[in-house]
Amino acid sequence: MVIGAAPGAGCTGAAYEFLFNFEYNLRKRGARDKVELTWITPEPFLGHFGIGGIKGAEPLLNAFFDKLNIRHIENADLVKVTPEALHLSDGTTLPFVFSMIMPPFLGQDVVRNSPGVGNAKGYVPVHDTTSTRRLRTSLLRALPSMFLLLLSRLWRSEFPKRGIQRMKRERRSEKTSRG
Repeated sequence: MVIGAAPGAGCTGAAYEFLFNFEYNLRKRGARDKVELTWITPEPFLGHFGIGGIKGAEPLLNAFFDKLNIRHIENADLVKVTPEALHLSDGTTLPFVFSMIMPPFLGQDVVRNSPGVGNAKGYVPVHDTTSTRRLRTSLLRALPSMFLLLLSRLWRSEFPKRGIQRMKRERRSEKTSRG
């Protein structure tokens, strides 16, 4: 069994979660000793999560992988998937009966298919100021003020400012005290 993330996957944490839940379910069913688990990741080290790592994550994950006997391959560059194996750019072939690979994230087709708007992955490149590189102004500049306007209108409207369960208890209490 091979579980992991492809290069460009933006949320490797979800793939880690799948791996550990899968391993737990194999143990729970008494099948873990019959299954070799392999984790592949484009991360340079376990616990990188695409953000340079989280303090203490690398040694903790290494300990979990050792304890649970999960083979791991970092810097994995997945280049080809066939019905029976995953192929990495370094020539490694990983045969499998079952595999789950977190795919690369892609933006919207409409952006990808609109020349001059976005890049090949469907994202709109922006400057630090959130304006697009193509246009000098941006709707994103207006979003904070639009959000504040929406919040101010919601605040004036009638919506529960306390928990629903508490409100129900108070209503029941009022009804019993009246009658």
